[in-house]
Amino acid sequence: MTKIELEISENMYLNIYFVGNDDVYWIYDNLNREYEDDSMYDSFTITKEDMDIYDIFNELYEDLINCRIFISENRFLTNDELECEKDNDLERKNGRYNDLVHNNIIEWYSDEQIKTEADCVKISKKEDVIVIEFIKQSLRDDMGYQKIPGSYMIRFRTSGSRYTPCQIIFCRHLINLLKLDLKETNQQQIIKKYK
Repeated sequence: MTKIELEISENMYLNIYFVGNDDVYWIYDNLNREYEDDSMYDSFTITKEDMDIYDIFNELYEDLINCRIFISENRFLTNDELECEKDNDLERKNGRYNDLVHNNIIEWYSDEQIKTEADCVKISKKEDVIVIEFIKQSLRDDMGYQKIPGSYMIRFRTSGSRYTPCQIIFCRHLINLLKLDLKETNQQQIIKKYK
């Protein structure tokens, strides 16, 4: 298992996992929420002040908005780049991509549950600010158990996702975060990596 922890602010964390089933998970925890709190929404922003992290989340946003799923690793092979562009154009016309992107807002419903009950993450950009919003559609899980207030789980399946193949971009995002140095990016956001 690989884990990246982003400390958003005091008692607020975004943990990104790559686990044994080869899926990526985003788990957002706002520990400031009371157990009785039935809030169904939470959000945070990433600004250019957090340059390294902002750049990576901005790339995630831009890749999703522009449907840059397949990218050429070898910039010297023009045929390879053309094939990637052709594949991206096909995906842009695909209904799954259109379910994911609306009016420059990415809206991913967790692959963990059926869409009508799944937690959702929305990613948008307003000028130079990345806005990450979490929405809980239900206070109960599939089994009827109460979900933890202030905690949201988004699963990006690498196989069988409702948004296939767009999950590739989230995998690339995780890899880019792993490439960051282990350092404090500013006083409010700290990145920690565990392998």
